[in-house]
Amino acid sequence: MGLTVLIALVLIKGAGLGYQARIWGLLLASLTIAAPTFSHILSKNEHLYSRKMWQRIGRRTLPLLPHALSGALSVQIDRFIISATLGTAALAKYSVAHSLAAALTMLTGAAGSALSPWIIRKLKSGKAETVSDICSHLLILLSCATVAVVAISPEAMRILAPSDYADATVAVLPIALSAIPSLVYSLGSVVLIHKKRGGLVSVSALISSLSAISFGFLLIPRLNYLGAGLAHLASQSLGAIFILVFLKKRTEGIFSSSSIITALALALSLSFAAVALTDRPVIRMLLLLFVIGFAMLRLAGARTLISEK
Repeated sequence: MGLTVLIALVLIKGAGLGYQARIWGLLLASLTIAAPTFSHILSKNEHLYSRKMWQRIGRRTLPLLPHALSGALSVQIDRFIISATLGTAALAKYSVAHSLAAALTMLTGAAGSALSPWIIRKLKSGKAETVSDICSHLLILLSCATVAVVAISPEAMRILAPSDYADATVAVLPIALSAIPSLVYSLGSVVLIHKKRGGLVSVSALISSLSAISFGFLLIPRLNYLGAGLAHLASQSLGAIFILVFLKKRTEGIFSSSSIITALALALSLSFAAVALTDRPVIRMLLLLFVIGFAMLRLAGARTLISEK
């Protein structure tokens, strides 16, 4: 995401492409990452195509397609509404703030991809409590990451964009905070799909998409950038709530209410503190160091749980 924004800014200022720079930035950034990755895969594997492997991947990933489409729609709908109501200049500002905060979605996606096989293996062996412990650690780690992004957002916005883009910084907090319900949604979907309840994941994805549209039209014209961030947070939260309801009805819950509440409380309180300290960068950096240290301790605990159990 950061590479996309940087390329787009270069194209806007150097080539004068305007809004088209966003499209070209995404394309060039994708090629920059995909080309060497694909080359490495070809060099390490004699056979590019394996029918059994792709069938196995398809069975595991196709049920998640509605979730992926929902995420893509929820990202684009707020941009469409901002462009239609506030103009392309406002869209450019919001895109930078969104890219900064949405970097956390890479963490949730990576966690979901890396832990899915481990979660399924533990559930098959009847060790749901172990999965719940790991999820609790992940929620706290993600709340710390949320605080870190909010703490550095004023300086990051000044580095990534011109000074007049700073008014879009208000969108960073709600978008970053949405990573917590996104993690709940992602890992909860893994459990439901493992239990052959992929249809429920599709229902949750549809609800999340429709709510993104509704909240977007309701909040963005009134609250501008903050409204866009809140609409994104609300739609992700609603999708996560339905996933939790479906899990609880089938006694397959891997998230405890206390762990979710604790993570949200930690993220909200410290993030609001970081926002209140916008004009005190030294204190914000001390807060950032505290959060990083605390996260490292929780990460060590999570690694121990995974290795031992």
